[in-house]
Amino acid sequence: MDREKICSLIGKKYLLKNRISCQDDFLKGSKTNSYDSYNLYDFINSTSLITDYEKGLFLRLTTAFLLTQSRIKSQKDLNNFIERVSSINLEEYIKLIKTKQENTLPIKYEALNIQYSEKYLRQKSTKIKLDDEYLTSYIAILENYCQNDEILAISAIQLGIPKRIIYLKNTNLELIARYQNKTFNNYNELRIIINPQITKQTGLAEYWEACASCLDNLGHVYRPYEIEMEYYDINKKKHRQIFKGFEATILSHEYDHLDGILFIDKADKIKHKNAQERKEFRKTHNYNIISKTGDYLSLMNKMKNKKEGEVKNE
Repeated sequence: MDREKICSLIGKKYLLKNRISCQDDFLKGSKTNSYDSYNLYDFINSTSLITDYEKGLFLRLTTAFLLTQSRIKSQKDLNNFIERVSSINLEEYIKLIKTKQENTLPIKYEALNIQYSEKYLRQKSTKIKLDDEYLTSYIAILENYCQNDEILAISAIQLGIPKRIIYLKNTNLELIARYQNKTFNNYNELRIIINPQITKQTGLAEYWEACASCLDNLGHVYRPYEIEMEYYDINKKKHRQIFKGFEATILSHEYDHLDGILFIDKADKIKHKNAQERKEFRKTHNYNIISKTGDYLSLMNKMKNKKEGEVKNE
């Protein structure tokens, strides 16, 4: 597929994900090649970037720039590229370029969501080679997103990178509570989990989970209290580690993303609450440990049978 078709597809997909007043003007800008000789920094300093036409032009220049940075060898690579670029936060990217005064990565991406990208999110991510030349850029994209968003963790697939990478920002319940009360808001564990593999699941815990990709859905989900996992860190060192408690819940949630599974698939109850409503709700619905021992799947089956019995008796 040639560049003109790629730019056109990205322009159309961007419109689906964002509210643009003058859609025809935006599409016209995203297809216009008369500015292709500009680099992004020159362009944002020579135009107002106020009109939707100009924003469309900027998206086209961004697409052209990223095409020079990407390896597209198959239709799958192309689909991934289109999904990622159409999820760019243009306003944040403009600020980034003005600060660094150059065409630059990482770009601020918006998390893909089930309203527009459910099929994409449900694909199974592939392992990444530890010597992959884009691994550093992928991690930078994850870090950039987590630094600028109120989030506990993110999996790469949620930012349009279908690789088995997880970024952990905050898995500490005490600090999360303080953050929600606006007393602590600059905590970042900056832990990278590469090519994880869960080898054992023990115990049972419950929590009302939310997700950057699942809109305002809040779901009651059972997770293992403890997981044993093999993975590589940012320095390509292999680990075999046991994670317990809330940390295990967050990792289990993100690990599911890598297999195309969303928390709403596992939730036995779902409520619709915005971010502030979720904070208030969790003050009285905390993370709860049901059992620290026992096989997770066996405990889940017992819980399921118990609930089915309760329904029959009602």
